[in-house]
Amino acid sequence: MTRVLIIAAVIILTIRFPGVHVRPSRSYLANVSAYCPCEKCCGVWALIDDDVRTTADGTPIAVALRDGCIAAPRTIAYGTRIAVPGYRGGKPIAVHDRGGAIRGDKLDLLFPTHNEALRWGRRFVRVDVYEE
Repeated sequence: MTRVLIIAAVIILTIRFPGVHVRPSRSYLANVSAYCPCEKCCGVWALIDDDVRTTADGTPIAVALRDGCIAAPRTIAYGTRIAVPGYRGGKPIAVHDRGGAIRGDKLDLLFPTHNEALRWGRRFVRVDVYEE
């Protein structure tokens, strides 16, 4: 009887707190660049009205700017969270975007302004990947 209660408690916690990650599933040294929603960074995609613009997975650009957004290669699923030291306080941020040059170990971080993206520049940092 006690075993059943313990198992039930674990199941309830798993259901009650989906997406809570205790430790990363993997870490790697990433080549991390930055972009913003301007025409220099996004080309023709920047010319669309902000109210209708979305990231590659359909997240509204306003939400991506508010919560943070990572562009990752196709080998990393949308929704996967990645913690990048120095970006958004090092909290795990969801992958919502792709990019033509984002392959292999590359990641691209979304910033609200071009100046912030330039300040980030390109860095090689160890990132933690939290997969569901």
